[in-house]
Amino acid sequence: MDTELRTILLAEDDEFIREGITDLLEMEGYKVRKCKNGLEAFESLKINKPDLVISDILMPVMDGYSLLEEYRKLEGFIPVPFIFLSALSDQSDLRMGMGIGADDYLTKPFSRADLINTIQFQYKKFQQRKKYDTVNHKIELEKISKKTKQEKEVLLAEVHHRVKHNFTLLSAFVELEGSSNKMEFINSIKSKIFAMASVHDEAYSNGMFTNINIYKLIYNIINKNIENNLYNNKIKTEININSFELDIAKAIPFGILFYELINHVFSKFFSNDNGSMSIECNTLKDANELLIICKKKAEKNKNIDFNIHEVDVEIINVLVQQLEGDINIDLKSNEYLTCFIKF
Repeated sequence: MDTELRTILLAEDDEFIREGITDLLEMEGYKVRKCKNGLEAFESLKINKPDLVISDILMPVMDGYSLLEEYRKLEGFIPVPFIFLSALSDQSDLRMGMGIGADDYLTKPFSRADLINTIQFQYKKFQQRKKYDTVNHKIELEKISKKTKQEKEVLLAEVHHRVKHNFTLLSAFVELEGSSNKMEFINSIKSKIFAMASVHDEAYSNGMFTNINIYKLIYNIINKNIENNLYNNKIKTEININSFELDIAKAIPFGILFYELINHVFSKFFSNDNGSMSIECNTLKDANELLIICKKKAEKNKNIDFNIHEVDVEIINVLVQQLEGDINIDLKSNEYLTCFIKF
């Protein structure tokens, strides 16, 4: 017995023939589902798919031709080998059966050997055809997937380049206009460009073309700024972030906003003082929250000039608007700063 072939559906209206074929198949180890006509077989096919179908052609209610045709119309149709039985020997009958998709044709009366050999041959042929189709389908899918990935990479690289270029020009016009300290603003431009680049690089390098992991994004931005801000100033950083993803349309302004806060708000707050920064980011049922709490140990009687540049304020507000969120930055004395964003 072919161990891959387990269940056979048999549609035959003649009880004597039906029981005789059933006995032969069960002796070979097959499980047989018996049906008295085409309609009964059709209802069975809608519920359970057999490994192979043997069907008489001339049956009451629904004949074998109609059974095969209606089965092929079913939603989610899964092909199985179909063998027709008939007492007719007319060649036109044979051509019609093959024309609608039958795999083979047995003319009654037939021997046990004819039946078993036909079943095994057609099932083996079916399996080989299915394997061939699967391999070719997989190759085609791989080609489509590769092409789609390449197209996405080209698109993302182009967006990556254009956004950085446009942001550079915009920042230059806004910040250099009427400025006497151009180097300070040039460095600010570089910082903003790096913020945008870090977000795009995160998406591009990890192939995350539609969603970005916020946990990884925040850690990458923190790590890239440690040498310039947090490490040298001996700021202890505690990070508690849920791992969740944002659509790239929100992840980009979120990443740039976080970078802006790190570089142009919190770094200025700490100045050269020691302290700690606590970062919490969570996703809720209807919104996301980012809470940053900064504490520092300032020298006694030291006056601190903590003012956020108006351009930085404008950029932060624009980014918050893109997130469709709210931001609240609160300075309590010169030693305690909180920033809460809901988006």
